[in-house]
Amino acid sequence: MALVEACANPEWVREMTRCLIAIARVMHFFTADDVFRLAGDAGMVATTRDRRAFGPIMLRAARDRVCCKANRLPVNSERKSLHSSPIQVWQSLIYDGKDQEPCGG
Repeated sequence: MALVEACANPEWVREMTRCLIAIARVMHFFTADDVFRLAGDAGMVATTRDRRAFGPIMLRAARDRVCCKANRLPVNSERKSLHSSPIQVWQSLIYDGKDQEPCGG
């Protein structure tokens, strides 16, 4: 994971981090698919060699208390590149709504 992160395009990392924070502000529960969808809808042009570099972005967001792993079962990814693999559901800690519940883990 450290190697993938070290080799990631810094511009892509910044843009994906901005998308992650934007999603966390408007969705109580979300997945990486939601973040990638927003990046595509926003016309993000930066790319990176290996999209697995998003893993360290999510972990940093969790350390920074933007989100945490939700106490929910994984869901199947909608991204074709992941072939419906199960992915983590995350709970926002910066969501504007009032229906907050404690993070599971």
